[in-house]
Amino acid sequence: MLIEHKGGIDPELFVEKIRQWAGSDSKSKNVLGPSTKRALQEIDAGRPIEYAGRMGESNGASMRILPVGIAQDYRNLPELVENVRRICLPTHNTNQAISGASAVAAAVSYAVRRGESFEEMLDVAVEAATLGSEQGFDLCGPSIGKRIRIAQKIALNARDEETFFQDVYDIVGTGLPTVQTVPAVFAAVLFAKGDPTVCARLAANLGGDTDTIGAISCGITGAYSGIERFDHAILDQVIQVNHLDLESVAKQLTELYCL
Repeated sequence: MLIEHKGGIDPELFVEKIRQWAGSDSKSKNVLGPSTKRALQEIDAGRPIEYAGRMGESNGASMRILPVGIAQDYRNLPELVENVRRICLPTHNTNQAISGASAVAAAVSYAVRRGESFEEMLDVAVEAATLGSEQGFDLCGPSIGKRIRIAQKIALNARDEETFFQDVYDIVGTGLPTVQTVPAVFAAVLFAKGDPTVCARLAANLGGDTDTIGAISCGITGAYSGIERFDHAILDQVIQVNHLDLESVAKQLTELYCL
C-alpha cells in the first residue's frame, strides 16, 4: 500500500488490502492474528472501522509496522506515531498496540537512517512508545516503554544465553500480547548486538510466539546492520521456499523515501 499510494496511509484501503491477501492466500487463515480476525468480523457485521479494533491488544500491528518505520522519520515522532495510529486503527486501535507498534516503527526509522547508537535507538523507541500509549482505546496494562527498559537491563546483564532465555521468558514474557512481544523483541536486538542472524536464532529459542518476535527483531537488526550481516544461504532459502520478492520491495521503498 505504501508503494502503490506513494506513502499514503488509508485505514479503509488497508482493510481491503488485508481482505485481498486473505482471499488469495490459502495460508492466511492460519496466519491472521486474533485481533485482525475479530476486527474483520466486526467490520463485516457493520461496526464502524474506528471501533472494530477497540480490543486489539495482540502483536500483529507491531509485526507489520516495519515499512511505516522506513517511511516515517523518527526525528518527527508525533507524525510517525500518528501514521502508526492510522494503520492500527481498523484492527489494533488500542493504547497498548499503538504504543508497541510505535516503538518498533521508531526503532526501524532510526536504524534505516543510519543511526549508530543502540542506546539512542532505545531512547527513541521508548519515547515513541510513550506517545503511542496516549492513542486509541484505553486497555488496562503495563507501560510498554518501561517494560522495554526492563528488557534492556536483562539483555545487558545476562551472563550467558541460558540466563537470557530464562529471564526474558519468565520476566518479560514471549506471548501474543504486545506488552510481552515488543519488550522481548528489544531484548533480543540488544543481546544479539544488532546481528540479524544471531537475533533469528535467539528468537527461535525464546519460546512462545517465536516467529513474531523473530520477524520484528530481525527487521530492526537488519535495518541497523544492513543486508551484508545476514547469512545469505539462509536468506536465499527463505526467499526461495516462500516465493518472495524482497529485493524489489526493499528497492521501491528505499527509492520512494530517498534512503
